[in-house]
Amino acid sequence: MEKPDSRVFHFFYSIPLVAALSPVLAKFQVMGLNGTGYVWPAVFLAAVMIVFTLKKRVYFPMGIWGPWTLYVVFVLLWSDFDARYAMQNVFQITTPFAVGMAASVAFYHRLFLKKYMEAYRHGFVALVILFFLFVLMPKITRHPFFAIWQPTGSRTYALVIVITTVFLVCDFQNALWKRAAYWGACVFMAFLSGGRMATLSALVVWLLFPFSRSHWPKELMQKALAVFVILLVGVGLFYTPHFQSRFFKSGHGTLSDLLQGKFQSAGRFDLQDKSEVEPLWNQAMDKARPYLLAGGGSGYLQDQMQKPVNDYLRVLADYGLIGLTFFLGAMFLQLADAFAQYNRVEDPTLQQAYATLYAGLLILLLVTLTENSLTYCLYLLNPIFALIGAVYGVRRRASVSPLEGLSHE
Repeated sequence: MEKPDSRVFHFFYSIPLVAALSPVLAKFQVMGLNGTGYVWPAVFLAAVMIVFTLKKRVYFPMGIWGPWTLYVVFVLLWSDFDARYAMQNVFQITTPFAVGMAASVAFYHRLFLKKYMEAYRHGFVALVILFFLFVLMPKITRHPFFAIWQPTGSRTYALVIVITTVFLVCDFQNALWKRAAYWGACVFMAFLSGGRMATLSALVVWLLFPFSRSHWPKELMQKALAVFVILLVGVGLFYTPHFQSRFFKSGHGTLSDLLQGKFQSAGRFDLQDKSEVEPLWNQAMDKARPYLLAGGGSGYLQDQMQKPVNDYLRVLADYGLIGLTFFLGAMFLQLADAFAQYNRVEDPTLQQAYATLYAGLLILLLVTLTENSLTYCLYLLNPIFALIGAVYGVRRRASVSPLEGLSHE
């Protein structure tokens, strides 16, 4: 019996750290490309190499994610815009799919799945270090090195905080007070980093992991208490000068204004939003209407304007109703399966993995309203899809001993 090649698992254990460092790498250019422009292709190639090198059965849920991924590639046939961006768009969207396939091939025992989920504790440490360097230090010194995320902070850094929060809060094998401490720290970092949706998402993570059939009364009480704490903290953060200036041009506003949509959204939600992007955005969508069913093609919206920070609208323009249906269909099918498996499996590690997956997918649905989460594969989707592949691989190979190595099939 061969021992597993630890380098394979180090690739997956490094995903939280890569996600944490990528918002910094994105601010530096090498030969005309952002640092992340080298990282995500390397991740894609490494995942493909793992699949073809290990030559084991792929247990990734192709039936769920295959139609969406294949359609994204298929749309290249009528993408007659900037070829470089169209190809980059497709590869960034399909990279998580490759990572998930690689994880489903490599992971065969819950020990390695547990280590992958625990790796987000190390990712948290990296996020704290970056928080001190690039969020707190600019308030102390004006040295340009520390000001790379100024003046508005880093949305991508906040996204990594959110997915890290999901993994840490759903770590049921950790002490409750430690999970609460992680949650509080992540909310604080997301808040000061300037991410509005990220702060909201980090706040509500406690509500997102699924109920279990056997313990739902106790869990209901816990979540009721969580709602009270979340409302208290959320309202308090909303009325801080930091967030007031982020939501309102005047620097002052109320919850009533927020609920009525009277805040700065930069065209994320309403096509008629009277913002600086409104003319370009409406013009681009007017041109896209003839292609509403199948989409204007990968990179279509980029050809018309800078992509909006709402991936539902971008998918609608680029891939049409067919593409949006495939994407949302895959999301809800995966959610349903994660919920069913969470209540079916008895192993604590698998339960934790399915709870994390369920909460992570709900977070993805939420942040996609205000972010380009599908192309920001390094920050959000790679961690989620690695978990999908890992938990499917472990569950399907449940009888394998951790000492049997990658040679077992």
